[in-house]
Amino acid sequence: MRHLLALVFLTACGASDAPTGPTTMEGAAAEKCPSVHLDRMNIDWISATGDPKTRLRIDKTGDSYTAYWVGGYFHHMKLVGTRRDEDVRFVEEASGTRKAGVDAGTTPRTILYVEPSFKTCSLHIYKAQESGGKENAEPRPNEFLPFPDQGVTFSYLPSTDVLFVGDSAKSKKKADAELEELGQAKADVVSGKVPAAIWSDAAADGDAACTYDMDLYFDDQLVPELTKLPAGEVADGVRPWFHEWDLPYGGNHHLQIYRYRTCGGGERERIGIGALEAILM
Repeated sequence: MRHLLALVFLTACGASDAPTGPTTMEGAAAEKCPSVHLDRMNIDWISATGDPKTRLRIDKTGDSYTAYWVGGYFHHMKLVGTRRDEDVRFVEEASGTRKAGVDAGTTPRTILYVEPSFKTCSLHIYKAQESGGKENAEPRPNEFLPFPDQGVTFSYLPSTDVLFVGDSAKSKKKADAELEELGQAKADVVSGKVPAAIWSDAAADGDAACTYDMDLYFDDQLVPELTKLPAGEVADGVRPWFHEWDLPYGGNHHLQIYRYRTCGGGERERIGIGALEAILM
């Protein structure tokens, strides 16, 4: 199926009959695949293999580029781009536990070179790792195609909050003790009815008169029946964002809670994202 998807994407973009001259090639791409252009590639992209776990979202505002890279294994990364003559160079803006290592130079920083390919109506992405001022780039690019609309909402943004599962999702005291002991949330939990929660500072969330709710994502896909779930009641200045998830699975799975605030009849505003790659036993 993945190979079939890739074939469909390439055929739709006219890869088999692409003109050979640079000028006509760019003109054909502009007609058949208008997003394959440095100024118009601000959409969602998927690996040409058809694997949705490897995807890229590009945002462009004026001359500023931002990318959200999901390179498999549920790792979400934000990068800031600079346009050059033939490509855009995106540099990782590290966050969370990764930031300290990247800033110290002990963890390589990810760099993506994104260039349009008029011949195949796709993006070619060269991935590099930078450490100590030196880059180690992959010798061949990965090919990406516009992400088709499949009626599924995928997540791209990196987390801002710690998400807890198991007993620490039921008790702020246990959650604090877990962070102090491990420096992160404990990932392993018994499958079945899995408690998952974020504990937030209610004052930092916003005005108490606003309403607060959340959307849940499983393995990076929005769960339609688990949207706009109300947040818990504030106690001692802490707001719980809790849901007992029905997860009769095994293995590693990515859980996400997107937190929202709505004030005075205004628009729903995202205020945080909690994520954990849970090990379901």
